[in-house]
Amino acid sequence: MNTPSKGKHIEGIDGLRAISVLAVIAFHYFSGFESAGYLGVDVFFVISGFVITASIANYETPISLKSFVTEFYLRRFKRLLPALFAVVIFTSILVMLVTTNGKDNMRTGALALIGGANIFLYIKEADYFALSSELNPFTHMWSLAVEDQFYLLFPFLLWGCAFFSIEKQQANINKLIIVLSAVCITSLALFIALFNFDYSFSFYMMPTRLWQISAGVLTYLLVSRFNAFSFLRKIPIIIPIIVLLCILSVGYLKPLFAHIGVTIVSAVALAILWHNQENKNILGLSAPVYIGKISYSLYLWHWPFIVLAKHTVGTSPLMVAVCLCLTFVFAITSYHFIEQPIRHAKAKPTLVEKEKLFQRAFAGVIVSVLVLYIGVSRYAPQKTNFLTNALNVPELEKTSCT
Repeated sequence: MNTPSKGKHIEGIDGLRAISVLAVIAFHYFSGFESAGYLGVDVFFVISGFVITASIANYETPISLKSFVTEFYLRRFKRLLPALFAVVIFTSILVMLVTTNGKDNMRTGALALIGGANIFLYIKEADYFALSSELNPFTHMWSLAVEDQFYLLFPFLLWGCAFFSIEKQQANINKLIIVLSAVCITSLALFIALFNFDYSFSFYMMPTRLWQISAGVLTYLLVSRFNAFSFLRKIPIIIPIIVLLCILSVGYLKPLFAHIGVTIVSAVALAILWHNQENKNILGLSAPVYIGKISYSLYLWHWPFIVLAKHTVGTSPLMVAVCLCLTFVFAITSYHFIEQPIRHAKAKPTLVEKEKLFQRAFAGVIVSVLVLYIGVSRYAPQKTNFLTNALNVPELEKTSCT
């Protein structure tokens, strides 16, 4: 079994995250990156499946399903909610001041807190590339919702396959791989079937994205438990990086094949990084690693700034540069002063204390969602607002930078 020491961090994965988030930002901020953005999210999905499984593999063996689920969701809350909550509240305040169609915008943000943004956008028939989506500062939350919905299922799947059983661990892992392979194939088939028939569903919804997250999970299980794909150790990581960048650049020519190609190449890159985790490579350099570490905050903050600019001062090259600077400043601040302190708090609560923390966090999220969705959104501006009028903003259709 090729398993690293407990808590081992593979820096190259952060570098792969950097490619993903920079592709998304390039798509949203500059012309000429038509396919980079939505394919960059595909890379995120594969990485998420790989990393979350690696994280769970390092858990202490849980004594019950209840203790495992509590531990899992409390960790997810600590990892994802603080920065997300900060972005939603900050952006919601500005939405009330500067946007039109504020009700739908606010409701998208509220539902992002409970992993429902993608469902809301699909019900509203919000084409990702349409103007209504381009002017919603919470549209990008759809991908977080897909992952959140996956997290609702994953711990129960692991427990059902007795992932933590020591007596029959290998047999249970085999069972898990078979189940996940079936899920992956079914989800991919659904994605392909709906790609031209109902693209919004195939783009936004968890059942048609599950194959990409499952690909990451399967990659981890195969390389860590079976030492699979060890021959990839001899392949320089620069090769899948070049292939990935090529697909990100020209994927719009054959989008269906691009989605599949990016997923496969991302899985291959993760396997190579696993088998060469003791060796330094270009993805492990300090710059891409740091960008990868702040990638979650970068992803959260980049879209609200450029959308709010479209609603107010427009997106001239100067304003795009300002928004880009603000994105990095807020992301760095968010990472160091919100994400990290909460995620790495030294307190080690007991199981009972963890359950209480989970209950309080869950209750707080529900109250926040109700306040934003039912209360605040009722008073959100729908057609115009005083700040937009004061700045004499040109027609929004003419201010897009993408």
